[in-house]
Formats: sequence, structure tokens, C-alpha cells
Amino acid sequence: MKRLRHFVTISAVLALSGYGAAYAQGVTPGNYELAYAHGAPCPATLAADGSATVDPACKASFSHWKATPGGIELLNGAGDVYATLSAKGDAYAGVQFSNNHTIVLTPASQTAGLAH
Repeated sequence: MKRLRHFVTISAVLALSGYGAAYAQGVTPGNYELAYAHGAPCPATLAADGSATVDPACKASFSHWKATPGGIELLNGAGDVYATLSAKGDAYAGVQFSNNHTIVLTPASQTAGLAH
């Protein structure tokens, strides 16, 4: 009985630790809509090589991204963390470190469906 409990405990820990990594693998490069602070959403692109572009009209300034176990990190040109976004369904939400503005990143295909 003690072995069974030990096995179940280890299995649960391994399953839960793998969940975050598997979920983060769902981050896909592509076109997104970035809502920064209380401004209107603007286009952003996450490239497969880790680079990122944001419409200059948007006040956000990051040029790279990387997947994390819980979501996405946005990085500035110097490689410093600009913001950490957590997965919220298909979208990612968080705050910019320097001024605590809210950032929401939503796949463009999802926002296009909402416009109709």
C-alpha cells in the first residue's frame, strides 16, 4: 500500500509539472493583436526565430519573444524582459515591468472572428 501511494504521488507531480511545459508549447508564431494599457489594439507579429514586430503607433517597444512554461516573455532590444504574459485561454495577459501597464496579446484570427 505504501508503494502504491508513493507511485501515485510521483505520478501526480510528474503529470502536473509536464502540464505547464506542454501548454507553453502551444505558443505559435504568427499575427497577433496587442492591447497596450487602455489603447486600441494594434498589430504585432511573433516570428519563429524569436523576433517580434509591433506597429509603431502602439506604445509598446519590444523586439523579441520567447515561450515560458506559463506563457510568453516579451524582450526589448537589449534582451531585458519587457513584460511577462500568462496564458489566459488562447490569449496572453500581463503587465509591463517599467510602468505596470496592462498588456493583452490575442491571436489575430480570434479577433477577426469577433469583428463579424
